[in-house]
Amino acid sequence: MVWWLLACVCSEPPRHLTVRQGSVRVSLSDEAAALQTPVITLHGPTGGQLALVGTVHVGDPGYYDALSVHLADATVVLHEGLLAEDDGSPVVDEDLAADAAYLEALDANGLATQGETLLRDDRWVRADMTVGALEQALRGAGATDQDVHDIVHARDRNTLTELFASTAGDPRRAAVARLALIESISETAATEGRDADLFWEVVIGARNALAVAGVAEQEAPELALIYGADHTADLAIRLETLGFHAAHEEWVTAIEVPYATAQLGRIQVQQLLGATHGGVRQRRLSR
Repeated sequence: MVWWLLACVCSEPPRHLTVRQGSVRVSLSDEAAALQTPVITLHGPTGGQLALVGTVHVGDPGYYDALSVHLADATVVLHEGLLAEDDGSPVVDEDLAADAAYLEALDANGLATQGETLLRDDRWVRADMTVGALEQALRGAGATDQDVHDIVHARDRNTLTELFASTAGDPRRAAVARLALIESISETAATEGRDADLFWEVVIGARNALAVAGVAEQEAPELALIYGADHTADLAIRLETLGFHAAHEEWVTAIEVPYATAQLGRIQVQQLLGATHGGVRQRRLSR
């Protein structure tokens, strides 16, 4: 068991303490910088296996193709996605609901969103909270109405749209913008304080509890659970409590930026992104 994702075991029954650790890493090869997310294969307590797939919402189209390979053998794919009501009606996918300017700016720079690229079929089952339940949980944890709006409903893509709209047609500027996106996604965030408590214990922890409960209800031998990368470390620990154990870990490249395209050297990119430890920076305790 290797595995840095499973290193923070919280053992204070009966309350599970959410693992406040994000699960992306920045890797620097001799040729390129890359943002990567984990896929962990876990063996079940009575046989079978589960693919725990961490994701980010924006990446290279080939990234989502690679994730699809890990989902191909699953009989059931449990996934995140807030529900509008208790009757199971989903909230409109935030990627698909994004304005055209945002999607066009990404496309012009060779990027895609998870919602438009990772195609769902009848194997996919939502394992998440309703919007109302999340709002209630946040208020129960001390969130104000403004907090609830900012956490649940606010989606500000203007900065990203403007950034990539201004770089279309200029490979070097586009590459530098992609480095900025990598830095933004992998940015370390606070793990203590009121805002951190709301994020980790409710947005991550409460939703993860429902996701794992959904896994426990499944009888299919081949499962997949696909959630945002911030959820992955805590999900791995929770799945261990069901008797799953990690057997294999793989890192999948979400965004890649060749140094030559950015017209920067490896050391310069390392300084920009803060990658260490042999060219790899693993985001811990991150947003």
